[in-house]
Amino acid sequence: MKQQDAWERLVKLGCWIFYRFQKFVHMDAPFSATLKKIQLSAWLVRSGSLPLSELGKLKASLLNTGSQGLWDVLVEFVSSLQPTEGNVKRQWLVDVLQISCVTGFPSTALQSLGLLSGSCCKYMP
Repeated sequence: MKQQDAWERLVKLGCWIFYRFQKFVHMDAPFSATLKKIQLSAWLVRSGSLPLSELGKLKASLLNTGSQGLWDVLVEFVSSLQPTEGNVKRQWLVDVLQISCVTGFPSTALQSLGLLSGSCCKYMP
């Protein structure tokens, strides 16, 4: 019981940090602050503190960013989609592919597409 209480406190703290951090991060903020917001959102989605729709709101911002120094954020972003069902993952694949056709940074979208594709694969023995 104590372990569950500690976990709930940790989740509440994570939510508090996210919303507190969100107040200070705006779209015209420095590049690293935006990436930290995306990475923190992905972590909170993966932990179950935020719905997947919150991550969907940041998808276009992430994929319209240069890929320099972005790998860790992309990995966190895609790993937060692991527990979702197949239909949702397929829709994300389609969305990323569509964004890669219109973005100014197609390499970021294609890296994300590769990570998503790899996470959707089921290996046959």
